[in-house]
Amino acid sequence: MVPYKSEIFGPISPTAKLHPVYAALVPLVAMMVMALAQFFTGMMAFMLGWSDPNWILLYRLMVGFGLVSLAIFAWVKWVENRALASMGWRFERAVSRFGRGFAIGLLMNVSAIVIIGLFGGYEVGNWAPALTHPVAFGFVALFLVGFIIQGGTEEVLTRGWMLSAMASRFGVPIAVGVTSSLFALLHLGNEWPHINWIAMANIVLIGVFFALYVLRERSLLGACAAHASWNWVMSLGFGLDVSGIHIGVDPLIVELSQRPQLAIWLSGGSFGPEGSIVVTVVILVSCFLVWRWKGEDLIRHQHKEVQQ
Repeated sequence: MVPYKSEIFGPISPTAKLHPVYAALVPLVAMMVMALAQFFTGMMAFMLGWSDPNWILLYRLMVGFGLVSLAIFAWVKWVENRALASMGWRFERAVSRFGRGFAIGLLMNVSAIVIIGLFGGYEVGNWAPALTHPVAFGFVALFLVGFIIQGGTEEVLTRGWMLSAMASRFGVPIAVGVTSSLFALLHLGNEWPHINWIAMANIVLIGVFFALYVLRERSLLGACAAHASWNWVMSLGFGLDVSGIHIGVDPLIVELSQRPQLAIWLSGGSFGPEGSIVVTVVILVSCFLVWRWKGEDLIRHQHKEVQQ
């Protein structure tokens, strides 16, 4: 049995089926699983004749992504023969970890939007329009659930399954680099063929941030929450595009619209704020802070486990 190079979330059973060749192929399999799930859920919505884009998107967020998570859990447990805790699905201090992660995602997002706004990037419309429209407020709440499932699934897929499998055989730096790059590839089709390369770089960087986050906490919960709150507040809090996707629902906080005269590298263009250099700076600062944060320091914990 080839010894594990790194067990980033906790011990992996010696009987786990994580051959180096298999671990190298996990990213490819993960990409195929995500693509197939989205294809089949999209086809189902088409066959059912659904036309409302908000309900279709909610269906894909909740059902399409939810099924991916369930498939990964089943595969890791019964095919790879390892505990879900070994891929970061751990629930110690779950409420505090989730709440802290949600707050971090909100803070990062609001910081970027405020800075872009100070550069004159947005026209301000109505304040809290969703509060005066019950249907809009209902969609805001439903999309919160949808983004928790979607954001959580992307973390389970990338920072959970892929990162833990690759790190076990090839080490943490390679695993972080590969999973962060593939995370960007998952978003490449959002505006294909008109690609905002700043946005792609930002998605790689946010992948690195989430990887550092889970390495510090030794759990996926905080990253799942931060991912969900980032998507939710950008789209349903401010009415802005998130990863090139616009949700036609009155926002919860304030209605913002981009000023076209602002340079795309600053505003983010049709990809939304994620295509802005401002977000690049916010993510880099966040990476530095989470790197400096002691948290559940992976190296310290691994040293204790070796001593025991």
